[in-house]
Amino acid sequence: MLNREYITLDTKERNLEFRPIHKDGISIYCGNYSIDKYLTERAYYEHIRKISFVYLVYLDEEIIGFFSIKISKISLPLENDFESSNENDEFGALLLQNLAIRQGYQGHGFGSNVLEFLVGLVFGYGKSINLRFLILNAVKDKVDWYKKRNFLTVNKDELKDASPTVFMIMDFIDLDKIKEISEG
Repeated sequence: MLNREYITLDTKERNLEFRPIHKDGISIYCGNYSIDKYLTERAYYEHIRKISFVYLVYLDEEIIGFFSIKISKISLPLENDFESSNENDEFGALLLQNLAIRQGYQGHGFGSNVLEFLVGLVFGYGKSINLRFLILNAVKDKVDWYKKRNFLTVNKDELKDASPTVFMIMDFIDLDKIKEISEG
């Protein structure tokens, strides 16, 4: 349910609420220092300036995680798009900047619930605005977690290099319609 104050996600086992961050200095201790630091030091500032939107994840009035999102764009040469894919085409995307769940709550499906909500958000808005991708920079130890949830790596070399993150995408285009148009 969407309301002005918060979003409620009803699942079979639990009732999660996503509420906008309301003050500075909140911490959840997810196990990743840079993500915890972002939440305590920068998240509220970015939220009130509308640089990104930061939502706290509540379970029974307890903060168990957070996520931050912002509208973005990417430029990718894509196979299976129209016959003449232009390398300079830009596509609308929702950037998942952070997704973190408190250490004691990890491994219980809460992160999957948040991601499920975001996939629905992109899919829904993508029907009326040019929002095609959900994108993120996954920390390397979470790449397989995102792959299990249908994200793809764009540059396989990132898995081997020294970079701490890997750029990943989920594409919401209907390839059957693209094929139908290009053949017709």
